[in-house]
Amino acid sequence: MSSYADFLIQGEAENVRSMADQVLRTAGFTTVWNDYTTGHAKRGSLPLTILLGAFAGKRQSVKVGLTIFAGPQPGTTVVRLTSASSGWAAGVIGASRNKKMFVELIQNLATPFGQAGTLLGVDQG
Repeated sequence: MSSYADFLIQGEAENVRSMADQVLRTAGFTTVWNDYTTGHAKRGSLPLTILLGAFAGKRQSVKVGLTIFAGPQPGTTVVRLTSASSGWAAGVIGASRNKKMFVELIQNLATPFGQAGTLLGVDQG
């Protein structure tokens, strides 16, 4: 499973950040920016995840890190999405669900940039 995904996007950081933020909020995440280029997005409830375990379902606590930086070519921006939660608070099933949710989030973030014709590539590691 990937622990991060770098999205290379044609566009200025301000526009890219705004679109990424909108996609994450649409997916049910709350975004918190530490500064202009770093932050995190959270969805679900950790206490509920611990209490219900595998039964937390879509309410399972998920957290991802966000970093935005200049791309390798002028006029490009990279959005790095990092998995910041393991899902183990909900047991083995929760850990598996967390991996699946991260993969889905990568796809959710790639889709609008791809449809806009600005996604130049996605590197996962």
